[in-house]
Amino acid sequence: MNPLERLLSGNARFVTQKTVATNPPELLAELSTSQTPFAAILCCADSRVAPEIVFDQQLGNLFVCRIAGNVPTSEIIESLEYAVGFLGVQLIVVMGHSSCGAVTAALESEFAEGLFSQIALSPIPDLNESISHNAKQGARTILDCSPLILDAIESGDLAVTSGVQDIASGKFTVLDCYQAEE
Repeated sequence: MNPLERLLSGNARFVTQKTVATNPPELLAELSTSQTPFAAILCCADSRVAPEIVFDQQLGNLFVCRIAGNVPTSEIIESLEYAVGFLGVQLIVVMGHSSCGAVTAALESEFAEGLFSQIALSPIPDLNESISHNAKQGARTILDCSPLILDAIESGDLAVTSGVQDIASGKFTVLDCYQAEE
């Protein structure tokens, strides 16, 4: 099962309330000395978004970067480069979510400053359109700003995808995916 299929399978378990991920003491002891996540997730800092839970994964499986509006700042991109270059993750997911307060703030403010000015709003001034657009643009920004990540995609070692989690149902929907041509 490839990394994206693994996440989507876990999300299906979460949505149907058939989760299996546990964190027994022996796993915690093992994780105290190393980590080998298979995916990195850039998600919002929103308290309703928890990738380990939404994708039904044990601790150590996901390298999670959180920031309001899931904006790929330079620090976030450098963290993702660490996950790819040193931890060997095979997938990066830019994870937007419904009812995003950061995207709402960017839409409603005529003077968006700071982080909110970096949220990629849709040409259509609609919250759901902007949430999806922001996630897709986040993936594009990562590719545009990181030769390391782009090289990993071109060599077939990495895929980058974007998607949106519906807060009410928990379902994660893939929007797009960048990977090596087969």
